[in-house]
Amino acid sequence: MQQYFSSLDIRYRTIIKIAIPVVFANMIMPLQGIIDTAIAGHFGQADFLAGLGIATQFMMLILVSFNFLQYATSGQTAQVSGQISHNTQNNYQQLLYLLQRAIFLALCISGLIWLIKPFLLMPILSFFSQEAQVIHIAYQYTSIRIWGLPFELINYVCLGWFAGQGLGRYIFWQQLAIAITNLIISLALVYIWQWQMLGLAIGTVFGYFIGNLVSLWLVSSQLSIKFFQLFPPRYQWKNFHYQQLLPLLMLNRDIFIRTLLLTLSLSWLTKLSAMQGSSILASNTLLLQVLTISAFALDGVAVATESLTGKSVAHSQQGDYQLFYTIIFRTGLISYGLAMILSLFWCFGISAFITLMTNVDNIQQIAKQYQWFAVLLPVIGVGAYWLDGIFFGLTAGQFIRNGSIIVAILFFPTSWLLVTHYDNHGLWLALYVFLLARAITLAIYLAITPLHQLLPSQFK
Repeated sequence: MQQYFSSLDIRYRTIIKIAIPVVFANMIMPLQGIIDTAIAGHFGQADFLAGLGIATQFMMLILVSFNFLQYATSGQTAQVSGQISHNTQNNYQQLLYLLQRAIFLALCISGLIWLIKPFLLMPILSFFSQEAQVIHIAYQYTSIRIWGLPFELINYVCLGWFAGQGLGRYIFWQQLAIAITNLIISLALVYIWQWQMLGLAIGTVFGYFIGNLVSLWLVSSQLSIKFFQLFPPRYQWKNFHYQQLLPLLMLNRDIFIRTLLLTLSLSWLTKLSAMQGSSILASNTLLLQVLTISAFALDGVAVATESLTGKSVAHSQQGDYQLFYTIIFRTGLISYGLAMILSLFWCFGISAFITLMTNVDNIQQIAKQYQWFAVLLPVIGVGAYWLDGIFFGLTAGQFIRNGSIIVAILFFPTSWLLVTHYDNHGLWLALYVFLLARAITLAIYLAITPLHQLLPSQFK
């Protein structure tokens, strides 16, 4: 096993050094969605983009609901790494056990979703739209992509495992493998074999499959073991005992509730878009790629925040709270600086981005009416992503959960009123309310809650 961090370095350049590879890696992550959106945007009809928007939202409803696999794995991995660095638990095998348990849960969840798929697919797609052609296109894409669910969930697990140790360069190679595979296969199936939406879905499935192979190879390299040793034929099943899974399951419960509420909120925005017609839905689907790209980029700093916050727990239990607050200040400064850079980039590049993503004149014209809402999304949303990193690093799941409940109670009636009175302008204002409410709620929790109450129970 390799030696991990010998001391906790929180200099600005160290934070940036952790964050930059993750920022670049995260900029690759949305390429899967961008590739699909750009190809569908050149099929010549708004229905393809609208159908893809609904299909993507269906997959996100499932995937994001279970991305607690990433965040819970990341927080626990960071804490184990912090303990190792302070010689309180010099047992690197625990890192492998964390990964194995999370992958085991990912496979169980995938099997369950496959079993209930016939009862989920059409009812949920029909909820978003009543247009038969749009639903048909969405069904074509989703019915194939859902078979790649295990690969996408294991991708979350590996992301969390790498992020918890600050291994941004591994995240970069992992996501690059996914994007390149997806691009090559999708283009071949769409433009050579004319498979259209089926080709897009198959390309995505194979992309995540190759990404899994690369990720697990990187894990074996990091732990200095052979690939087959990651999953030996004879497991020590005591490591999969309920008591071993319970901390992961309890944290997952809180993050699951949090993420489900956030995903339902974004799904509700898709529903409100669809109610205004397929052209509005298509243009919003296109512009929301700006949110996706920006969020993934900002998450690079959030990953650094999460990793350093988790490792600071070992110091905080000794009363060294100043270290924790220094991490908050410095990562916050870097997060907001990056957000302003991103908004400036979109200010000059949004028109070209819209033209690149679709050749349908009607969608281009509608998207350009609302492009300035998209330009400001990085600055509006950065607080939510940064504060998420702090709470995930502390594995303070109950605060994350409670904050999301408050946001949902505020968001749903507010969004309905805004769209009712201001149509699609109201929808974008509702998205602003959603992002700002997330940040404000978590900021209040952080301000009024004594730090010792935020620490994991084993460190109090």
